[in-house]
Amino acid sequence: MSATGDVRRWLRRKRRHNTAERLYTTLLALVIGVPTLVSAAGGALRRLDARHLAHAMPPAPSALLALGLLWYALCLAAALRLGPVTSSAATVTWLATSPLDRRRLLLPAAGWVLGAGALAGGLYGTVGAFGLALPAAPAVAFAAACAALGVTLAALLICVQTGAYARWGEFVIVLLVAASAVVTVLRPALPSDVDVPWLPFAVAAAICGALAVWRLGRLRWLAFAGGTRLAATIAAGVVTLDPGLAARVFEEQRGAALHPRRTGFGTALGWRAVVRQDLLSAVRAPERWTVFAATAVVPATAAQILGTGVVLAVVWLLCGVAGIAGAGANIRRDHDQAALPRLLGLRTGVLTAARAVVPVLVGTLWTVLSLALVDTRYLVWGVLAGPALATGMMRAARRGRVRHEFPPIVTPAGLIPTGILHWAIRGVDLAALLLAPTLVVLSGGSLPLLAQAAGSVVGLALFLRRAARP
Repeated sequence: MSATGDVRRWLRRKRRHNTAERLYTTLLALVIGVPTLVSAAGGALRRLDARHLAHAMPPAPSALLALGLLWYALCLAAALRLGPVTSSAATVTWLATSPLDRRRLLLPAAGWVLGAGALAGGLYGTVGAFGLALPAAPAVAFAAACAALGVTLAALLICVQTGAYARWGEFVIVLLVAASAVVTVLRPALPSDVDVPWLPFAVAAAICGALAVWRLGRLRWLAFAGGTRLAATIAAGVVTLDPGLAARVFEEQRGAALHPRRTGFGTALGWRAVVRQDLLSAVRAPERWTVFAATAVVPATAAQILGTGVVLAVVWLLCGVAGIAGAGANIRRDHDQAALPRLLGLRTGVLTAARAVVPVLVGTLWTVLSLALVDTRYLVWGVLAGPALATGMMRAARRGRVRHEFPPIVTPAGLIPTGILHWAIRGVDLAALLLAPTLVVLSGGSLPLLAQAAGSVVGLALFLRRAARP
């Protein structure tokens, strides 16, 4: 018997052996996870409904549409970053290069991707149906249509991974973010009593799913291996409870994939060369600008759904730190390499101040854009809040590895490690402190503009002085 036949027989025995175990694990996860998620979602939706009844302010259909576009864009970006079809390193190394039927080999992974698309779409459909207060039958039809749309988008991403129209994934994500921004700004009057025909969406999902399965044999192995490396990096960060390690590995992998090309910035020396490098990093990372735009739209959408309040202020703060986080990649690298100032011939204070130029510009642009979308009255607040937000982001960028020597918190549910909590809030705490006047105003309070101006200037100056110390 040939070696190929032996490998195929071994794979068939292995699949039969693992079927019962996988079925048991899947059913156990569904039995435990689904009621937990339904209970948590139901409680959140009931609180949201009580808030709307108290304020007599049901969410506008346009706001729910913008939220849905952002949700689909987020799911597509995560799936596209992971492949979306991925597998273990052993499969990539041995099985993917063997003379096997690639379609059958990758069919389980493709099934998980399509199932995740259905789950993401159904989750948004459930929230949207609740927000629109639809009756039972239209609510089920709306959720089914959203789930089918999620399957369709997941299938199209699989087709993108196989080599057909390789750049369409990024184009669809940018298009969804742009459409969400347009809907948020224009606020079109949409009917709340929608009756979505779910059958066309289901037919489109079936056709696209069949096309994706048919094209699995033409999968681009470079994208497949890249998604597998990223999945392994994320898994290592989860297992070791060290997101900082995963972030640094991901940044190194991204930098290794870049290719030198001509730019229009010319040459520079000294601290100007440092600023030029940051500008080049910003220009050559279009995905960061997509995150920038998406996070700038989220607070305006939240304001249309929830109104002003503490929740809006928290959403704005977290979106701000996440939206401009890409501008701190070089700051993280400088912090990891203590000898870099000597190699560049710059003092530590000069290098730190030069690294702060682009983050302050990006942070100011984000705060102006996000607060202008919320309400044009906050435009001046956005100009003054930019340096404070950039200061918090730079503190977050200088985070090192998670410190597991911190004492854990003992709870009835078990031990909670405090090292990862300390790592997560570092940077957000300083941003919340320096942005306190703007957060108070977003919560419905009133403070003078001078308070935010003082917080931004003093906070940035003290941070640069502290960071310049050896």
